[in-house]
Amino acid sequence: MSDLFAQLQASLGDEYALERELPANGPSRLFIARERIFNRAILIKVLSPEHTVDLAFDRFASDVEAVAAIDHPGIVPPLMLGVAAGLPYIITPYVPGVTLRERLVEQPPLTLEEIVGILRSVAESLQVAHAGQQLHLDVNPGTILLSQRAALLTDLGTVRALNAARPTGSTFVGDPSYLAPEQLTGDATPDQRADLYAWGCIAYEMLTGMAPAPRTVREGRVVEAPYEEPAPITLVRRDVPATLIRLITRTLSRDPADRPASADNIAQVLQTIDVSERAQAERALTPAYVPAIASPVATTVKETRVVATIEQKLKLSRRTLAGIAAGLFVVVAAAVGAVMYTPPPPEEPPLPMPAAAAVARSTVVLPFAVVSTDSAEIQLGAGLAIELTQRLAHHGITVMGSASAASLTAERLAPRAVARRLGVASILAGSMQRSGDTIHLDLALLSPSNGARLWGATFHRPVVELYSIEDSITRAIAGIIEGRPEPAASAVTARETSQPGAHLLVLQANGFASGGSVELLIEAIDRYKAAITRDSAYARAHASLALSTALVSALELSASPARLASITAEASRAIALDSSLADAWTALAYVRAIQGANREAEHLFRKALDRDSSVATSWGWYGVLAAHVGDYATAHARILRARTLEPSSPSARAWDAMVFFGEQKFERAEQATRAIPRMDASTSIAMLTHVESLVGVQRDSAAVAALTPRVDAL
Repeated sequence: MSDLFAQLQASLGDEYALERELPANGPSRLFIARERIFNRAILIKVLSPEHTVDLAFDRFASDVEAVAAIDHPGIVPPLMLGVAAGLPYIITPYVPGVTLRERLVEQPPLTLEEIVGILRSVAESLQVAHAGQQLHLDVNPGTILLSQRAALLTDLGTVRALNAARPTGSTFVGDPSYLAPEQLTGDATPDQRADLYAWGCIAYEMLTGMAPAPRTVREGRVVEAPYEEPAPITLVRRDVPATLIRLITRTLSRDPADRPASADNIAQVLQTIDVSERAQAERALTPAYVPAIASPVATTVKETRVVATIEQKLKLSRRTLAGIAAGLFVVVAAAVGAVMYTPPPPEEPPLPMPAAAAVARSTVVLPFAVVSTDSAEIQLGAGLAIELTQRLAHHGITVMGSASAASLTAERLAPRAVARRLGVASILAGSMQRSGDTIHLDLALLSPSNGARLWGATFHRPVVELYSIEDSITRAIAGIIEGRPEPAASAVTARETSQPGAHLLVLQANGFASGGSVELLIEAIDRYKAAITRDSAYARAHASLALSTALVSALELSASPARLASITAEASRAIALDSSLADAWTALAYVRAIQGANREAEHLFRKALDRDSSVATSWGWYGVLAAHVGDYATAHARILRARTLEPSSPSARAWDAMVFFGEQKFERAEQATRAIPRMDASTSIAMLTHVESLVGVQRDSAAVAALTPRVDAL
């Protein structure tokens, strides 16, 4: 029996029998006791020492006593105060149940009806508390108790009482992710609208699975990231009433004056929301945004002539031809969409192109040679090279993209020739071999001008140490390129998973995905899923799965509702785990662009590039979006940025061709697609843009010949 347990029993006296300690999520300790006379259970919360240093107990007791006067079935009231082992404790009724936090983490997602019910109960409880001049100031999923279909508010006034009874500058108390901005800045005394902001945070999290403003506490102080608008709720759920979305958006306003005036206002709005299954089904089936392509796409005589020629020469049915035409004229629709959407106001200028002097601090990482015929091992070598490319880019070094490195390597160019083609000052090449649980790497950093070995190392280590190996290589290479022994330790990448097997699977998947074809992307998707099976909290696996699925959708020109929902779910899960992952934001932007929500797509692409501006796919798709809305100058600028990152990538040429086609510069579009190596039915977008461009320059026979492989594949 602990000293605290014994002293707590002594403080309670004979009236209560202390039974056991409960697990606690926070710094306080929780105990269950039972009344000896009526056999009723009570809960005892012993406050932590760090929160009670220099506490003015009389002031604290007075504030808690005022809370005890609040009588409402949705509020768990304090019954008594005491001190044990020098620590204050609060006694409340014991209510069996789970916290909302436990419910969200451990059980299936809440239904919309359950979410609205919880939100209504909490709003009504807050209204009663505020009417009694009491603020909560720490409303979060851990202070909402779910019991027998009721949502009860706990710890009312505790944080306010603690803060009022302690010296200014004491250690922070509360959950930072649910605090209103004015609570963090201290610019104004918080009022009831701070609780309404927390209500909005909880509503947003229940609907999307992520907090709208994640924050951390470091050394007793809240660390807040730069402010960003929360991602739209409609990215994750399409069944949420617009009235509820508007209400949540208002409560999350940074300025308290823009929030609802009272919790009663919130409760009244919630009473008007229809959460019946029929209403939800109707909302889910109704697009939240009007698609940009709202009319049949095949509209020109030339296009009709090509389809007729294909029908005659290949003797295809009209049903098959309809499928061909749908894909064939997708890019034509970009021009149609331009008249249906006004481009957004000028954005902040794109990130500047690398200056010529930056070449001196540049490199490329080639796929590592693998002594094996196993495709998984070969792709592991490619994936490890991609990993090092990304890490070096995060050091601020100019690193040519992995797709360009792989494309030029496939042309059987020597490493020095690859480096000269890409215009880099160094090249990292090497070999990899894995034997059981051991990995062997032999690496060299070479000068393309004379082949001099600038750095070299051999690693023969257990696979479980792969993160450490990657860190060692990255620090060494960055140090050589930057002209100092080793870069700052802060640049070391944190482990993203504790499961080495999951990390290996992601590296293999990255290698497969870099191949760019649908077949290889499907191989990658299988491995990302396997990695998630091993570690469901592996954020990058979720993000890469979302982006790879989006790439397959783009290549196949197929965007079924189920596939878009899958992309959205994986990307949202990744963002909930780690909002810094650019791939997840890019995948969400792709979905919204496909659904015709161009403004949202614009916003999401910007979020992706703010997090990582070295991803060519983000710049390329961002450029295609600009072309889709008729802003061709911006489209070319963005795609130029993509080509700078991936000079030899086939995708970059395809993006160029799509923009030229949208401008009706058919010859330029055809030239761009003709420069793409190995263009066939597996590169649908490029091939179809090529066909459309041939139609544009009236080369119908060539268009039919180019489309034939696509037809044969049907």
